[in-house]
Parts: sequence; C-alpha cells; structure tokens
Amino acid sequence: MDDVYKEFDEYANKMRIKEFACREVNKYYSFEKEGTPKNCDYLEVRYNARYPAVSADYSGPAIERVFGATVNALELLLIERKIKGPCWLDIKNVSPTAGRVAWCPQIVVTSAMENISSCSEEKPKPPMVIATLNVRMSLNAKLQNEVIMVAALIHQKYNIDKESPKPPYERQFCFVTRPRDTPWPRQARDAFLRIPNTEVIRCETESELLEEVLILMQKADPDLIIGYDCAFQFDVLMQRIFTLKVSNWNRMGRLKSTTVPLLRGKIILNQAFVGRPICDIQVSAKELNLKVRSYDLQSLCTAVLKTKEHLVSPARDDSPYERSRLKQISGQPLYLSSRIELQHYIPHNRRPARWRSARPNCAPKLRRRLREVEDNSKMRT
Repeated sequence: MDDVYKEFDEYANKMRIKEFACREVNKYYSFEKEGTPKNCDYLEVRYNARYPAVSADYSGPAIERVFGATVNALELLLIERKIKGPCWLDIKNVSPTAGRVAWCPQIVVTSAMENISSCSEEKPKPPMVIATLNVRMSLNAKLQNEVIMVAALIHQKYNIDKESPKPPYERQFCFVTRPRDTPWPRQARDAFLRIPNTEVIRCETESELLEEVLILMQKADPDLIIGYDCAFQFDVLMQRIFTLKVSNWNRMGRLKSTTVPLLRGKIILNQAFVGRPICDIQVSAKELNLKVRSYDLQSLCTAVLKTKEHLVSPARDDSPYERSRLKQISGQPLYLSSRIELQHYIPHNRRPARWRSARPNCAPKLRRRLREVEDNSKMRT
C-alpha cells in the first residue's frame, strides 16, 4: 500500500493537487469489470472538488485500476449524506457569504459535507414561486425572429401538494415593444391603460424589453418556469439576449455564469435557466398521454380547458403593426382601429400563459421526476 501511496503522490503533484487525505479501506466489488477481486484492500483518496479529477483509465506500476473517478461532487453528496429526493436539510456551522456566484437572496457556506443531513422531523412542504412565460416574435427584414412581447404570470405561494389555486396566478405582466422601423399605433398608450388586471410595460426597443424581463426574473426569483414549446420560445428569447448583448443574461437562472450556454448554435436551456426547472406543457401533455389529435396549444386548450378561443400563430405576431402600416398606406383612419386591435391583441396573447398555469397540474409529478433524476444520478456510480 505504501507503493500505491507514493505513486498517487507523484500523480497528484503532476496534476497540481496540492492537498488530499487518504486511508486504507476494505471494500467489496460486484460490478462488471473482469479481473477485479470481490473483496480487496484499497487506498481511499479524497480531496477538494476544485482540483481536477483522476483519469478513470489511469494505471501504473502500483495502481492497477481507479474506481469512483467519474463521481461528481453532487452525486457524492447525495450518496454520502443519504439524501433521497426533495426534502428538508439540516445544515450546521454555516457562515454567510457575498452573492458572487449566484443570484439567490441568501447564500450560506459550510466547511464540511458532514454538516449537511436530512431533517428527521416531518415538516410541511414549502410553497414554490411559479412563473409562466409566453414569448411572441416578429420576423424582421433579415428574416430573423425579434421578441416583441413577453407575457408573464407570477404566483408567489404555489403549493405543489395541493389543488391548483384559483386563480392560478397573483400578478400578470405584459412587456410589449414594436418591431424595428415600425411606429407605434396612435393612442397605443391609452389602449394599454384600458387592459384590465395586467401591468403593461411599454418598451421602446427590444433590448429594453429583454432587460425588463430579466429584472422581473431577478425580483420574482421563480423556483419553476412553465411554458409551451420551450425549446423554441426560450431558445429565441436567449438568442436575442445574446445577440443584443443584454447585460447579466444569467439572471434567467440562479448562477452567475459567464460561459454562454451554446451547443451547435442552440441554447442549452438547463444551463441558461440553471436553478429554475422548466415545465414544458407540450412535453408534459405527451407524458400524461392526453387523448388529443395534436399537441399544439389550441388542441390542448380545447381538450383540457374546454375552450374554443382562437390562438395567434407564434411564428409571426406583428399583426396589429402590419395592419397599421397598411392603413397608413391606404390613407384610412388609423387611431381607432389600431387602439382596438392592440387592446384586444395583448389579452389575446396573454391567454396562453394563463392556460398554462391552469391545467394540467404537473407540479406533483415533478417531485417524482426529481426523485428519478436523483436515482439515475446514483446509477452512474
């Protein structure tokens, strides 16, 4: 065992692992690698996760095989502290720290993994902050999608183990701007004021709209985000944030990451929205095996909510502005028609967000999914 220690010490120096702890242990092995004894003495090594991991296929004169090199810090924490699914945690010897790595309102640090344990007492489940987003786009002259409207519904105390609250939201916002090189319809401001129960935020540019959305996400700090066809809508939303270089894009998530989450030109949503799980109604409807002809939002609303209201296609949503331009060219009166169109257009595009908050209630299923994710993470060990 001394030879094993010396060889690892040399390897650690090469990898710039400045400090580590080790001990001799006896372990059993029951997996698929041939030539591994069922019971053997091993050198167990532990060091800080900020240092690089040992290569899983490393072997040398004294070290024949390395086990556990693919276990990440989260997986090790779940296994060692026996954390099973969403639960309350007891954390001891904590110290506050500045919010340099996350947007969370409070960040605490503990020095050892042993200070974290599952709570033995039965406590009620905490309410969640739910945000529902609906993004509307417009094609510009370069045939690129521009964000012209974002509807958001916020519920600050959503209990996932109870029936859906009525109404399923507490506040509703609508951030709206005009397509580039397109004037506002006349009396648009008055039309916005007539929209009931909605905080309409008029933005002069797309950059201002995206900045307002990020500010809302930072203030509301949602635990769960609900949307429809999130792979498309949220991808366009983040692409426009990066294209227009809106500052602090990582407010969409909870970690202050500086690396743009792009892979082959597509946004990696779980990295862009890290800390805020996404519930896609389209995906959830397929998982629930709803008996519908199609999984588009119109069909789902008709089947689940028993409504027959018509939805505007998300591909191009500058219809009131397009009609305004046509009326200007033809010389017809503009102010009345544009005001009526905008006044009805915003609630019309706000309805999909309300429908997503209403049903199906997928939050209880989320708990089972989280437990499955944890189990799948452990299975890789």
